[in-house]
Amino acid sequence: MRGVLAGIAVLVTAGCAKRIPPPNPEAEHHNEQCAALLHDGDLEGARQHCLEALEYSPRYAAALLNLAVVELRSDQKPAARDTFLKALALDEKLSEAHNDLGVLAMEERRFEEAEKRFKRALEISPDYVQARYNLALDYYLWKNNAKAKEQVFRLMGTHPELSDPIHFDAVLRLADGKVDDAIKQLVQCVTMSPERSGYWLALGVGLARAKRYGEADEALRTCLELDPEDSTCREDLKLLIGRKELPPPPVEAPKL
Repeated sequence: MRGVLAGIAVLVTAGCAKRIPPPNPEAEHHNEQCAALLHDGDLEGARQHCLEALEYSPRYAAALLNLAVVELRSDQKPAARDTFLKALALDEKLSEAHNDLGVLAMEERRFEEAEKRFKRALEISPDYVQARYNLALDYYLWKNNAKAKEQVFRLMGTHPELSDPIHFDAVLRLADGKVDDAIKQLVQCVTMSPERSGYWLALGVGLARAKRYGEADEALRTCLELDPEDSTCREDLKLLIGRKELPPPPVEAPKL
C-alpha cells in the first residue's frame, strides 16, 4: 500500500454482538459475491447479491454493511445512512459503519457527530487508517489544526509508507508558514506517488510561496498533465503567472 490510503468497507463475515441466528449458507454465498463485486466496482451486481443475501437472512449485519457501502458509492446517501444504522443495530462493533457514518456527518459539517463516529471506529479498531485520517480531516475542517496534527502525526509514525498523511502534514505546515519544511515533504509525496495530481498542486503552492516561480510553474503544469480537468490547478497557474498569491491547497478527500 504505497502512497494511497485506500479501501472500502467490505465484509464477508462479521461477528454479531446480539443473539442472532447464524446466516443461511446461501446468504453467506451471496454476501461473498457482493463483497467481491463491490471490490471490483460492479455496484449493481454487488447490490443484487447483497439483496439476495438479505432475502435468506434479513438480520445479516455483514450483508447490510456491504449494501450500505453500495448505496454510499452509488451516491444514495440517505439510504446508505439508514442501512448503516440497521447494520449497527445488529452489531454495534462494525467499525466501518461508524467510519462511513462519520464521513456523511462531516460532509454535512456536523463535525462533533463525525468526531464521535470516528473515535468509536478507532476504539473498535485502533489501527483503522481511514478512520484516523478522517478524524484528522474532521478537526482540520473544524478549524482545530492542533488536534488534526496529533492524528496526522500518529498516522505518519505508524504508517510511514503512506503519502496522504505526509501531504496532510505539509498542508498544515504551509498554514503555519513553515514553507521550506512543507516543500521537503511535498517533494517526498510526489516521489512516492508521482501520479497524484493533488500532490503536484500542493507542491506548486509551496514553491510559489517560496518565490521559486519557475519550479512552481512546472509543478502546476504537471498537475494539469495528470488531470487536465483539474480547475484548481488551472486557476492556480493563472494566479502564478500573474504573480498573485495562491490559496491554500486542498487536503485529500475523506477515506472510505
